[in-house]
Amino acid sequence: MKGIAKVLIIFILVFIVLFIGKLVYDKIESDRKPKEPVEYKLSKNISFSSNDIELILNSDGTYFMYKKDNINSGTFKILDNNIIFVENKKYLKTCYNSIDETTTSYLVVFNKNKELSQININDKTLNIVDNNSLVNISKTSFSDIDCSSKIKKYQNEKFEHDITIENKKINYESSISEEDKNDINEFLYEFYDRYYEIISKLEYKDISDMFVNEENAYIYKTALELLVENRKSNENDLTILNPKYELTIKNYKKSGNEVSFIALENCSYNFSFIKQYTSSVYNIENKFTLTKVDGKYKIKNYKKSQDFYVMITDVYSKTNDYKNKLDSIKNNYLNKFKTYNNKFAKMKEDYLSNNYKTLKCDHGYDREKSYEYATKYVGRRNEDKWETHGSANCVNFVSQVMNIGGIPMDNKGTATWYNYNKGKSETFSWINVGGIKEYFKNNTGFGLCGKYDENIYLGDTGDVVTVGSTGDGRHAITVIRPIQDEEGNTIDLLVSSNTVDLIYFPLSAYAYPYKTLLKVYGYND
Repeated sequence: MKGIAKVLIIFILVFIVLFIGKLVYDKIESDRKPKEPVEYKLSKNISFSSNDIELILNSDGTYFMYKKDNINSGTFKILDNNIIFVENKKYLKTCYNSIDETTTSYLVVFNKNKELSQININDKTLNIVDNNSLVNISKTSFSDIDCSSKIKKYQNEKFEHDITIENKKINYESSISEEDKNDINEFLYEFYDRYYEIISKLEYKDISDMFVNEENAYIYKTALELLVENRKSNENDLTILNPKYELTIKNYKKSGNEVSFIALENCSYNFSFIKQYTSSVYNIENKFTLTKVDGKYKIKNYKKSQDFYVMITDVYSKTNDYKNKLDSIKNNYLNKFKTYNNKFAKMKEDYLSNNYKTLKCDHGYDREKSYEYATKYVGRRNEDKWETHGSANCVNFVSQVMNIGGIPMDNKGTATWYNYNKGKSETFSWINVGGIKEYFKNNTGFGLCGKYDENIYLGDTGDVVTVGSTGDGRHAITVIRPIQDEEGNTIDLLVSSNTVDLIYFPLSAYAYPYKTLLKVYGYND
């Protein structure tokens, strides 16, 4: 009996060992086999936006991936938090309507009550955050199209330049007594506060009490009235919000009761029709000669290096009949505004009806690179790479923007455009308004593929606009963004420039009546 019990115990122990061994073996075999990946399906459409990519994932398993130069479409699966894409088609040179770029992700709801907190796309981890405003994505057919057509890519973009303007700060680079500084500060605060109140509301209020020279006071009045009337006549609301100004005083001289100096004016504000953009202007030269009257400074002579003021001083000659002469100059400009507004209205009509032809080039234009450069070198200069041209750097700047965007220097044929060895060998077309206009008009074959006097509503990042008071040959500026309405139609252009330096400034706020688009389409071999 004892022998049977002993055998039974041994049998049970062997069975237990074998059973445990089987469990261990099954576990090892199980670990060796690849796990079935967990697959998720979307119950709602989602989208993701960043500077580089926009992605739409549809609940039916299809996707659209928007990049700078193309759109990919196809099918996808989500396996273990990773998206696997199967590309069915790539659309090249495609423009598209952007999703709200201020939102980085939308609420993602998965079936089977499972929710993910993250998705990995191209080795980038996207955090899924709560957002109740799901976007309705409609299925859209895409084709290879010309990217000069209407888009609303920049509608929600915001920008403020990195050069800070401290409101009502007055800096002195010249030696001056504290007593004189206090008197001059008092004058400057009153003068600029009254000026910015006028351009904020676009309501002229007489400021002649700050002048002792009646002719100079009337020049100032005429220039300001011209600016106000011009901006009020525009279909965009060009009143301004949040004006700030900062002054730097240079070349200060005093003789008895009279002082003279240059005030370099930096300012920023938001135009009412594009409140999301902060427009900034730097180094506006204001030349003052002041004289004391009853203990307070008043203006004996004044000159300002900004468009609306230059328009008057460019054509005005000193005369005893200055009021009639200045009124005539102002009325002539107002008539020019009407003429050019009619021209731009016809351009807008052609633009909205797609009544225009674009150029085809061997190579495109990197507008984002031109944008980065055109927004960086305002209020500063890229002296490591380029020679600067002091107070006449405008065309040098737009040429740099074009070159950075990929337009090659051109030393071939009769129309050339280049700048070698920091300006030691440069063409007239690189640095002069008339020169760059002629290059756009005349270049064929290698180099720039562009068009002079293109429809202004086709303006896009990196294009050039030439402006002036008696023709379009005074100044050149760079387009940094089209301003577009809710339908994606261009209604204005944001520009930047050197001398005067300005950024995110609407073209319509320029007082010059002559405005011509020099359209950069790309370049040819």
